[in-house]
Amino acid sequence: YDGIVITTGNGQKSQRITIQGNTIQASGGPQIGGSGIVAYDDPTGAGISDVTITYNNISMAQTDGIRLVSAAKAGSLHDCQVTNNTISMVDQLKPGTRYGVDVERSASIAVSGNSISCDGECIGVGVNVVASSATAPTAASNQVVDILGQPLLIR
Repeated sequence: YDGIVITTGNGQKSQRITIQGNTIQASGGPQIGGSGIVAYDDPTGAGISDVTITYNNISMAQTDGIRLVSAAKAGSLHDCQVTNNTISMVDQLKPGTRYGVDVERSASIAVSGNSISCDGECIGVGVNVVASSATAPTAASNQVVDILGQPLLIR
C-alpha cells in the first residue's frame, strides 16, 4: 500500500531513522489507497522519534505524500524533520480529500522547505497539522501551488 513505512508493534519503538533521496511513484491502489512515506506509531507502540525525511520525490500516491501519525498517544511520535521533499500529484484516490504532508497528534515535527504541487485537480490541503497536547508541530517555507484546497491547515 504505502511506499516506505516506519511503524511500531506492541510495546516497541523506532528511533534515529533517515529516509533520504528516494523516488516513490504510484504507491497504493485504486480501492485501498496508499501514501508515499508513512511514520505510524501503532496504538500499542512505545513511540517513534528522531526521524528525518528529506530530499525524496513522491508522485502519484493514492492518498498522502508524507504522513506522520501518533496513534498510541498524543506526542508519541516526536522530534522529526520533514524537509526539502518534492511532492506532486498525490491524493489520486479521492481527489481533494487528502494531504501533501499530514502530521497528526505528533510533537516537535518541523515541516519546511517542501515543494507540494498538483495540476489543480488534487490535494485537499498542502500541509495538514492536527496538533497534540505536547509541543505543536511547525510548518515554514513550504511552496504549495496548484492544489484544490488551502496550503496550510492547523487544527
